[in-house]
Parts: sequence; structure tokens; C-alpha cells
Amino acid sequence: MHSHPRAILALLLLLSALSAGCRSTHRTQQWVSTAQKEGVSFLAVHDMPHTGEKIVLALANVGADAITQVQLIDAAGRIVDAKTVGQMITCAAWTTSDQEPLMVTASNNHRIAGVSVTGDGRTTPLKLVLRWQHRIALSGDVGNNQTALHPNHIVKGIVADRRVAVAWFEHPAADANSLVCVSVPDGRTQWSLIWPGRGSVCDLMVAGNLLVCQTGTGLVAVDLLTAKTRWAQPLPGLPRGIVSTGNLIVAATSEGLSAFGEGGAPKWRFSCPVARVTPSVRSIDADQQYVVAYLEKYEIACLSSTGTLRWKQSLVPRRPWLRPLLVKNRVASILRATDTDQSVALFDVRDGRLLGRWRIAHLPSWLMVSVAIVDDSLVLPSGSSLVRVPLSE
Repeated sequence: MHSHPRAILALLLLLSALSAGCRSTHRTQQWVSTAQKEGVSFLAVHDMPHTGEKIVLALANVGADAITQVQLIDAAGRIVDAKTVGQMITCAAWTTSDQEPLMVTASNNHRIAGVSVTGDGRTTPLKLVLRWQHRIALSGDVGNNQTALHPNHIVKGIVADRRVAVAWFEHPAADANSLVCVSVPDGRTQWSLIWPGRGSVCDLMVAGNLLVCQTGTGLVAVDLLTAKTRWAQPLPGLPRGIVSTGNLIVAATSEGLSAFGEGGAPKWRFSCPVARVTPSVRSIDADQQYVVAYLEKYEIACLSSTGTLRWKQSLVPRRPWLRPLLVKNRVASILRATDTDQSVALFDVRDGRLLGRWRIAHLPSWLMVSVAIVDDSLVLPSGSSLVRVPLSE
């Protein structure tokens, strides 16, 4: 029986398309073994001044007791130094203090610490230094540490700029959160707030001189230094996260995306159910910003800074695992279909064209995990190591 030439040609074209759509696994390279037990929950990349050398700071739980370390990793994937900051800490923020890169960590027992990087990697060795470590006294505590390990006293996140860091704790009252602001240079408490009821905090970020909080009912912007409310905006639906770039704040809910400008002025709204994974915003150049979000039904969408839909792509049968990452003019999407079908897909942010997809062996088992971009590669936890996925040929 002879095959029809057109059928053979069609089969070859199909195989070629499949090959282009899912690159081979050799693209994923082990970068560094961190010996973590429960995973790396935070990664940050910094360009050292004067030398331009890239360093990575990882927050990793290591050993049988899940001791938490801040690990300093160089661009070659070598662990240069490590500093223990507690046990089972999963939240950190990245900033600079006195021109030194600094990681601020927060734990469930209300300990907050600042670890900085000294040296330049050439004339003086890179080294981690514990700058300060304090216990935060939250409103509602009764005597010393009596309620510090209350089951509801859970750290949910932390954000920072050069001046202050704000840690977000779940308050002993089941329907309230606490925000505590500390000074970045010395870790001393500056102010604290409690958000009661349905308006409790769901996500937060720093935008200029404001701390913008997404609650169960909308957005609230408070002065970062005084905690005074500057503006508030109601939002429909369930909260999905907030992001910002320049003067644009974008909030995602189960009913769509809403953008706000200076003073909380509404800019635009895109009505479409948004998935639970937080969206991303990136300024490609001075004139163009992109908003990328995962929609329900396993779709990824890209909007312009004016709220116009630029493109939309189906991810079926895969579902998004972490927020989309914007790298130059590309979108990196970490996807999962099954335990054995996990991958990184790369899209052109301008038109949504699929540039490639690479399988990865083990995705992190939690959504709090962080990823980083190092020299045009995606670095993320996989098993007991960090792996590197090159995002260009």
C-alpha cells in the first residue's frame, strides 16, 4: 500500500510544528544544588555596582530541621555564602540600604531580619552580613511570646523599598490582618495597622510613596511612612492580586482587570474572569506598557496600557502555575498539566506567537515560590536544586 505524497507532506509539517512548539528537555540545566528540604520561597537578582556582576539571593529551608538560610549565589551558580535567619521562613523582600543589596525576611513567630551583601566580588569577596533582627510586638499580643505562635499568627507576605519594609501577618482574629512597618536601615517598628472584617488584606505592594493594599472589597492606598489613608476604590469580585509599573496600578479580581492612575483615578476596566495567579505588568519602553494575566479556562491574555486586548492564547490542557514573567519582549509562562507534564512556554509579548516550550522535571509544590531572570535565563526551584532554562537560542 503506497502513501499519498500529500499525506506524507502534511505529516512532516505536523511533526515539524510539534517539534517547534515543545523544545527538548536538554534546555533545562541544573544550576546549583541548594540542599533545601521544603523549597526555595524567594529569589532575587542584583547587579553589583561598579563591577556589574550579577548575584542571586535565595531564601531556602535546608536540612532535616528545615533551617532557613539566606544563600548568596554568584552568576556561575556557586553558593558563595549563607546566613541562618530562623526556621521555616517563607517570606522575604528585596531592596537596598546604604547602596548595599538587602533581603528582609519575616517569620510566623514575628521575627523580622535584614541581611545585606558586602564586597564587590573582585577586589573584596562577597559576603552576607546579618544587619539586624527583631521580634515585632503585634497589637493583640498578651505578654512576651504567649501568642507569638498562635495558629492564626501566620506571615502572609512582605514588601519593601529603600526606606521601610511592611510585613503582613494574619491576626489572631480570624477575619483580620495586621500590617507592621519597620525601618530598612535598623528594623525598628514605625507603625502598625489592623484591617478587620471582609476588608482584610489579600495582597499588597509599594507604589512610589504609597502602600497599596488589595482587600476583599477593593483597593486602599496608605502613606508608606505615616499609614494615613490617601485614597480607596471599591472593586467587584474576589481579589486576584495587584501589580504596578510607573504611574499605572492594575488590580485583578474574579470579574476582570481594573487600572488606576495618580490619586486612585480609574483609567480602564477589562471585564473577563481572571484566574487565581496574579497578573504581571511591564514597561517595555517609555511609550508602551503591557499587562499580562491568566484568565479562567486556562487562557493567557495581553493588554495594552490603555486596556485594549492585544492578544489571547489558550493554554489547554495545561494550567498556569506561577504568575507570568515578562523578559524583554517575551512572556515566560510556567505551566502544569500533570505531574509528568510540566513546562515553560515562551510567547512574543507583541503578538502572542508561541516561541517555544521546554519541559521541566519538577515544579515547586507551592505557589509562594519565586523565580528569577539571570542573563536571559529563567532560574527556578526543581527538587533539591535550582535549574536554569535559557530563554533564547
